[in-house]
Amino acid sequence: MTPPPNEQAPNEPARASTERPADRLRAKLAERGATGLMAHLVAGFPNRAATIDAARAIEAAGADVLELQFPFSDPLADGPVVLQACQDALDAGTDHAAFLGMLEEITRSIRIPTVVMTYANVPFVRGFASFARELAAAGATGLIVPDLPHTEPEFAEFRAALGDAGLSYVPVVAPTSTPKTIAELAEVADTFLYVVVRLGVTGRASTIDDAVRTRLAEISAITPHPLAAGFGIQSGEQVRSLAGHARLAVVGSKIVTTIREHADAPGPAVESLVRSLVGD
Repeated sequence: MTPPPNEQAPNEPARASTERPADRLRAKLAERGATGLMAHLVAGFPNRAATIDAARAIEAAGADVLELQFPFSDPLADGPVVLQACQDALDAGTDHAAFLGMLEEITRSIRIPTVVMTYANVPFVRGFASFARELAAAGATGLIVPDLPHTEPEFAEFRAALGDAGLSYVPVVAPTSTPKTIAELAEVADTFLYVVVRLGVTGRASTIDDAVRTRLAEISAITPHPLAAGFGIQSGEQVRSLAGHARLAVVGSKIVTTIREHADAPGPAVESLVRSLVGD
C-alpha cells in the first residue's frame, strides 16, 4: 500500500533531509509560470470534516497553495463572510489543539504547501517560539500575521522564531505602504509578499484594473520576491488578469461562501469553484 503524502513507508529506512518547511513553499512558487492560486479556508468552519474535505478538493482542483486561517474572535482585516466563519468555527470548538490537529491531518493528505494565517494575539499568547515549532511540526510552511508590523519591538523575536522553525514569513503590503516600507518588508520576507489590492476588509469585490497592475509593477520593482495579490478576487477572469503581475491570486471569501452553501459536503462544490478560478 502506498503511504499517504508526506508519510514514510513503515519499512523504509529513514531519509536524511536538510529541507526546511519554507523550502517547499519556495519551490512551489518557482515552478509556477502563469498566475496561480492561493486558496483560503477558515479552519473548523463549519466543522473539522468539512475543512479537511475542502482542503483536499482545493488541491485536486489545481490550487498551488492553501492558506489556512486560525479562527479568531476579532479578525480586523476580514469582512463579514470570514468574520462569521471564524465565529462559527470557534463556536464549534476549534481551539488551539483542534487547529493543530486539523493542520496536521491536512498537510499529511495534500502535497501543496500550507501557509497559516492568524492575528498577532495568537502567537503572542502562545509564545513565538512555541507557536512556530508547533506549526512546523504540524506541517505548515509559512505564516501570515497581518496585524504585527515589522516596526514593533516584538517583531525581531517573532521573525527569529519563524526562522529557527524553518517557516517562511509572509509580510502583508497595504495599499498605503510606501516604497520605503515595501523595501523593509522585502528585507524580512523570504518567499513572497502578500499585496492587498484595495483598502477595506476582505469579501467586497475588487476591480483588477490598470491602477492595480501599476501598483503591483511598482512593488515588483522594489522586491526580488514574487507577489500574491488578494482582497476581493472572486473569478477566474480576475485571476487571469493578474498574469505577469502577481505569482499568486488569493481567493478566500468566495470559497468560504461556497462552503457555507454546501456545508454538509463542500468538496465537490469547492473543487468546481477552484477549477473555474485556475482555469482548468
